[in-house]
Amino acid sequence: MTAFHTHPDPLLPYGGRRHVHPEIFAAPLSIENLSVAYPRSTRPAVRCVSFEAGEGELLALVGPNGAGKSTLLKAVAGLLPILGGSIRIHGVPPGGCHHRTAYLPQRSEIDWRFPVTVERLILSGRYVHLGWLKWPRRQDRDTVRRVAERLGIDHLLHRQISELSGGQQQRILVARALVQGAELLLLDEPFNNLDAETRNDLIALFSELTAAKKTLIVATHDFDDPETVFDRVIRIRDGSRMVETVLA
Repeated sequence: MTAFHTHPDPLLPYGGRRHVHPEIFAAPLSIENLSVAYPRSTRPAVRCVSFEAGEGELLALVGPNGAGKSTLLKAVAGLLPILGGSIRIHGVPPGGCHHRTAYLPQRSEIDWRFPVTVERLILSGRYVHLGWLKWPRRQDRDTVRRVAERLGIDHLLHRQISELSGGQQQRILVARALVQGAELLLLDEPFNNLDAETRNDLIALFSELTAAKKTLIVATHDFDDPETVFDRVIRIRDGSRMVETVLA
């Protein structure tokens, strides 16, 4: 994949979070004894989970709905506080490397009736590099165009997101994650309710990304044989890691 242009540290970053340099030789993702609960809940949705993800690895979190996969990804993305344990992204806690981490939510979490074009939605993936005072520049729009062309959605850029099919919606969300230029991508159920062609296109794209040294963590519940696609499979049930499978 083409290297993406990044801006200097924003003068007024979103949420007051400034970029932090990663630790040399640190793993893209390291989780130790992690426990996470949602606000106003005393019951952990994730309990005592530990694993690492290496550079260029395609890792699957597999388990039924409600197993804790989405909770784990949101904690790594810095969207949920942790109860115990630790998360390190390139050696620093979530938030410090937020521009190096891209989170792709489930399609159901997006309001697809919102009056915005496809181009604007994808462009929002660049905002982490801009902060409050900068408008997207030509380099940012060029990045959107290149990614849209790679995903076969460049003809949709000026359409409203309310006009999209399910497969198109998923491609748009993937594009928004990619334009951020992150090294660690967290994808929550990207294959859910997709046709075979879109699914195969995403799998091919994921292979390109890992070949370019990107690390992908993919939560999924609908793969019959995930070992045929992923480098490593971690199975989760009731918020706890159960089994880890590594391909020979």
